[in-house]
Amino acid sequence: MAISKLRLPDALPSLSGRALLSFRLVWTALFLLALVAPVAGLYMSDRDNRLQFEPFREFGLRSTDAEGKLNQPFGDEAKRQGVVRNATLVAINGRSVRGDATRTEIASLLSSAPGPKISLVTRTPDGESRSHRLTRDPQLWAENYRGSGISRTQRQWIARILSVLTAVIAIAAALLLALRRPRDPVAALFSLGLLAQAASANAAVAMWSSLGAIDVGAVLFFGSVALFSLGVLVFPHGRFEPRWTRFVLMPLLMWMVIRWVEQFVKWVPPIIENITSISFFLLCLSALLVRFQRVAPGAERQQIRWALFGFAGFAVCGIVLTNGARDLGQERQ
Repeated sequence: MAISKLRLPDALPSLSGRALLSFRLVWTALFLLALVAPVAGLYMSDRDNRLQFEPFREFGLRSTDAEGKLNQPFGDEAKRQGVVRNATLVAINGRSVRGDATRTEIASLLSSAPGPKISLVTRTPDGESRSHRLTRDPQLWAENYRGSGISRTQRQWIARILSVLTAVIAIAAALLLALRRPRDPVAALFSLGLLAQAASANAAVAMWSSLGAIDVGAVLFFGSVALFSLGVLVFPHGRFEPRWTRFVLMPLLMWMVIRWVEQFVKWVPPIIENITSISFFLLCLSALLVRFQRVAPGAERQQIRWALFGFAGFAVCGIVLTNGARDLGQERQ
């Protein structure tokens, strides 16, 4: 009897009553979050850039990494003065820098230093102490883009537009699904997945990072992947066909939990992550292809055909826009 009660369902139930009310409440919360997160992320990204990175760039330096080591300087003066990659800042204008000082604290010391010139003491990776005298130049970083064919300002605006565009497309698609198919469980899965993606990826990442809640963003992102995957498994009528797709559901959810935990405890080798991700993607795609082959010519077969093109197109557009926004948002080396 206990085993029979654990029998996996053959199909997802239509949304009605409390289930429909719960969906609407969750959808509304995610919709509002998806509207706020990308905009807040852009604002916080610009703020952090101004407070944490600009003070370094005025002296031809790149900011410190997570371990407090300087990245490779880009300014000619800094290079001539002997500033090297992975050096540690020891003192600024005679004021000692704590070994555990954060990037923001070091940036504050640099920005508050008076005058057009500044004295630095660094310690190289091999332990050598070096003194430097650097000139402050607010335009130094912008000049680093000279000859690249695109100015720093143009690059930043293109990155912002691409980043927000992915969220706008996702929100618009989610809204359309919710309005056109309000009780359809498959449409609900895709709609929630789109909103969770808009609230956790690209520009939204900066918001979660600035708030110190990167784990929340990770939950939303991996949740969106799980919702998309489940939606593909039961597309278009909410039935688990072929029947083996029912047994993919539990491993899929377990995989999402593992991927979330792995954000904080790096214990899964990257190769295993990639193989597992590709395997689940291929399983979902295989389920769609099997259903396409089994269905007789007609409306349902046409739905599956367009779904295959749609999923592939959305994935390609998402990858292109996401990578474009990321690459343009990264600082030029």
